[in-house]
Amino acid sequence: MHIYSTLSVSRKEKFNCEEIAEYLSKLGQITSIVSTISTQPGIEYGCRITQSSIQTKEEIKNTWEQLRDKYKFSCGHIDINIDLTKKYNGCILDYLYK
Repeated sequence: MHIYSTLSVSRKEKFNCEEIAEYLSKLGQITSIVSTISTQPGIEYGCRITQSSIQTKEEIKNTWEQLRDKYKFSCGHIDINIDLTKKYNGCILDYLYK
């Protein structure tokens, strides 16, 4: 089974996606990270974190909890595909804890 996930996190205060990349790299995570700016309608700064080497839902949970705790994110949006089939697209909290 091949799990491919994209986690988008954002907040109103600017933050550095390169720092998040360095943090995840130190944890041994293989990711691709892109900086984003969105309007909600106010400006939010964020990162889109893509992982293609995940094997379990527990790995997604571990990544989320590490990012949440270190960077004080309250929620994120996740898009998950398993073996090239879309399985979930929505709030990471709903995916992990409901």
